[in-house]
Amino acid sequence: MLFNSSVHSTLLMAHLFRIPQSKLAHYALALLASVVAALLHWAIEPLTGPRIAFLFFLPTTLLIATSLGRGPALLVLVCGLANGASIMSGEYHTPALTLPNLIAILAYLAVSLIMAEYGSRLQLVTRQKSDSEQRLSLVQTSIGVGLYEIDLQQETIFGSAPFWELLGTQPKITSVPLSVWIDRLPPEDRAQAIQVLQAKASEGRLNFDHEQRIVLSNGQIRWLSSRIAIDRDQQGRVARLRGAIGDVTERKRTQALLETTQRELMQQVDDLHRLHELSARLVHVDELQEQFNLILHSLVEFHGAHEGLISLVDAQESRLQIRASLGFSAESLAKLQQMQTEESTSVTAHTDKSRIIIDDTATDPSFANWQSLATSAGFKAIHSTPLVSGTGKILGAIAVHLPNARRPTEREIRLADICARKVVVILERSNALAAARESDRRLKVALESAAVPFSILVPVRDASGKVVDFHWNYLNPAAVAILGRPLSELIGKRVQEVLPTVWTQPDLLANYVAVADRNEVREFELHYPRRDGIDGCFHVVASPMEGAVAAWYADVSERKHQEQVLRDADQRKDEFLATLAHELRNPLAPIRQAAVISKMAKATEAQKRWSHEVIERQVQHMALLLDDLLDVSRITRGRLELRTQRTELKQVIEAAVETARPLIDAKRHSLTLDVPQEPVIFDADPLRVAQVLSNLLTNAAKYTNAGGTIRLVAERNDGEAIIRIIDNGIGLDSHELPEIFKMFAQVRSVHANAQERPQDRLHERSDGGLGIGLALAKGLVELHGGRIEARSEGRHRGSEFVVRLPLKNDQSQAKKIPITVPAPHIPRRVLVADDNRDSAMSLAMLLSMEGHEVKTAHDGAEAVAAFDAFHPDLVLLDIGMPKLTGYEVAKYIRNSAGDRITLVAITGWGQESDKFRAIEAGFNYHFTKPVDPEQLHALLAARH
Repeated sequence: MLFNSSVHSTLLMAHLFRIPQSKLAHYALALLASVVAALLHWAIEPLTGPRIAFLFFLPTTLLIATSLGRGPALLVLVCGLANGASIMSGEYHTPALTLPNLIAILAYLAVSLIMAEYGSRLQLVTRQKSDSEQRLSLVQTSIGVGLYEIDLQQETIFGSAPFWELLGTQPKITSVPLSVWIDRLPPEDRAQAIQVLQAKASEGRLNFDHEQRIVLSNGQIRWLSSRIAIDRDQQGRVARLRGAIGDVTERKRTQALLETTQRELMQQVDDLHRLHELSARLVHVDELQEQFNLILHSLVEFHGAHEGLISLVDAQESRLQIRASLGFSAESLAKLQQMQTEESTSVTAHTDKSRIIIDDTATDPSFANWQSLATSAGFKAIHSTPLVSGTGKILGAIAVHLPNARRPTEREIRLADICARKVVVILERSNALAAARESDRRLKVALESAAVPFSILVPVRDASGKVVDFHWNYLNPAAVAILGRPLSELIGKRVQEVLPTVWTQPDLLANYVAVADRNEVREFELHYPRRDGIDGCFHVVASPMEGAVAAWYADVSERKHQEQVLRDADQRKDEFLATLAHELRNPLAPIRQAAVISKMAKATEAQKRWSHEVIERQVQHMALLLDDLLDVSRITRGRLELRTQRTELKQVIEAAVETARPLIDAKRHSLTLDVPQEPVIFDADPLRVAQVLSNLLTNAAKYTNAGGTIRLVAERNDGEAIIRIIDNGIGLDSHELPEIFKMFAQVRSVHANAQERPQDRLHERSDGGLGIGLALAKGLVELHGGRIEARSEGRHRGSEFVVRLPLKNDQSQAKKIPITVPAPHIPRRVLVADDNRDSAMSLAMLLSMEGHEVKTAHDGAEAVAAFDAFHPDLVLLDIGMPKLTGYEVAKYIRNSAGDRITLVAITGWGQESDKFRAIEAGFNYHFTKPVDPEQLHALLAARH
């Protein structure tokens, strides 16, 4: 018992006293304890005697061992041994080492050593346990966690110090009634806590988390979060609850604040969303009244009300006029309108430029006269906001009539201001639009009716701000027509989406960018492909317009095309004139040389005859050249008259081949004819058709290398006569095919290039030509109602020309060529008048050699005098003579001699208008220079 009590005392002391940590202090305390034990032993020694020498040192040793450790305990042991030895010696004359004393000492030593060892170990365990408890307490305290155990059977609760601190009570070291915990719970939360426990237990849960409110002694609410473990007894009933709790009040407060803030934020987001929807709907509504209704409806919804008004100032009557209403009956609106002219919140807000709030219409004295209106209309409060323009002018008021008596919240006031500004904005915008509408209408009429395309383009920029494209913001009908798409497919579209290659034109995008970014006015040309195959061209005038580009597009395509046509025609004309000069000089050279030979005294008769043949042949060549030119001119002006008659195709082909044969033979070509054997009869001018075919054959012979092959294939097909002329000559490039039938067009040789001159080509092409043969052929074929086309697979692959003539037989319009019947030679008196003396004298000499009597004149006056003196049978008059023209001379002769005189106009002017004018002047015939002698002889022979 004594030992046990000592042990408990030792443990109690270890827990109750703070023992110094220094070893020296430990030994000092052991020495002090030894002294105390010795004093106590000496104090009771007279009562006990020397028999119990170690009475107080054994428990002291145990106490010091459990408190201070083994070393201090051994010190106490030594002190006790010394003290016991002293007591055993009695009066200091009894030997201490007697057998009984020795046994007592040994027993003391053995027990003391055991106690010292046991106590030191107990001290170590106690210290470790204390350290653990201190650390656990420190952890609980530092993290605010308390531990507890609830005995449901005993209805007690045991908790750590932090646990009781969290409950707001003093720390307890014993179990307390469970009611201490339950009393902290609000009444409404107790049943919930029991339900949660029962639910978790019924689910078989071993642990769960739960948050609970408690009420502190000062009335504050604290939130605790528990981690609860469930212990069951042998019958499976819930016996104990162990858990840890922490204070989450701040988290709950933060969470509550966050939820409140989130609700407010969601409310603001919802308000912004509704305002955005309102703005979006306003954008798509044009009617001012409907815009007012939308704004008023939104503001009433923001207030949770059902009624509202928008009133505007009537400029003429200087009073408020209801312009929009919501939720009011017609009777209530009539009363409200009456109130507008007297005394109302809207009027007050209008006058003072201030917000008026009536939070209770039943108690507000300013609304006393209109109580019946509020009762019948069903509103109990009013929130009215003035409508103030940007210049400070009062425009009206917007009011919401609330169903409950209350003041509007800050949110509602803020939203009312926003809606009021929206009303002001759309009202001012409406006024501005009304002011600008007329000018816009005039501008629109001008743009819409303008034949010149117009558009407004807005720049499209990349992330760096660089303009990479434009999109259309406006196009007038002329521009839409040019683009060939509906307006809905163009507005807002990027230019490159509609015209993918438009910005590839040099400097085009740069010009638009300069207008948009540098506010420059630019003029430039825009090229585009037209559907008719002509390269389109616009003259663009682009001007800056508030960051956009306003551009006018004047279509100069036709002008550009005509300019190009004129340039091409001018170039062909220059080439033609050069070629014509060359072609005219060619026959002049042999004519001159033949004339020299015929004049030479040494010339033989054969040489003279050869010279005359050369002159006649070259003159005939020049005449044919001029006839072709005149024919092309007549075809171009629609003045060429065909002499159609029943014509057989084979005969026409033979005549054409006969004409082209000399050139074909000269170049050693092989000509193959494939002509139907049965007659192909049609109405045509045989001479002109033969002329077409001979031109094509001649053309094939010219552009086929010597020794080539030429085929002429004729057939009847679907009411047409089809003639194909095929050669294996130099061929045609694809770009030459559309140009080959144009006036003055000439096929360049294989080695020709774009920079060569006409004389260069003539030098390379020995056959020459004016480049009018194919144009003449095309014109003649089309006059017959047919068509002609050229085909070629390319250079060195030959050519094919196809002539298609309709096989129509209409003799009613055919004009027979008069057949000249040779008549016997009769001498005539002939007057020749021409200001060109050589021409007049050579013609007179020719007629004289035929046996006719001839007189000459060299101007108009001289011709009149010669006529009066000579009285000729036939008069050959030049038209362009000095003094009097051939027309004037002809009129004089007709007035003098009537119809008995045959008048013949001989002139270089061979157009149809020239012939018509000659007939009107009294001429019987019209011959173009040079006159065919055979034709003149036939005329003289036919004259009686």
